Amino acid sequence: MDYEKCKALICSIDFGKLSLAAQHLGVTTPTISKMITSLERETGLKLLNRTREGVTPTESCLKLLDDFRKFVYDGSILEQKSSQINGGTTSRKRTYKIDKF
Repeated sequence: MDYEKCKALICSIDFGKLSLAAQHLGVTTPTISKMITSLERETGLKLLNRTREGVTPTESCLKLLDDFRKFVYDGSILEQKSSQINGGTTSRKRTYKIDKF
């Protein structure tokens, strides 16, 4: 399971719109959509309900949401520690604070 895909999913849920998640993460809306579709293929589950008004998590997603958040939170901690070890440099352009799990 890919950290960036999970981050895109959580950001989309929190913002309620793929376009806002994309803007926040510094990528395009189609990129966010492809990442989530790929994650849905990996899990074998539909994770988002998509409408013109925005996105909401499916029942299946809600059952896994705390685990997705923890995975992304743990990934962000590893990213921060790696950055500190590397003298403050990191390859990530955008961070997304995950504090709900």
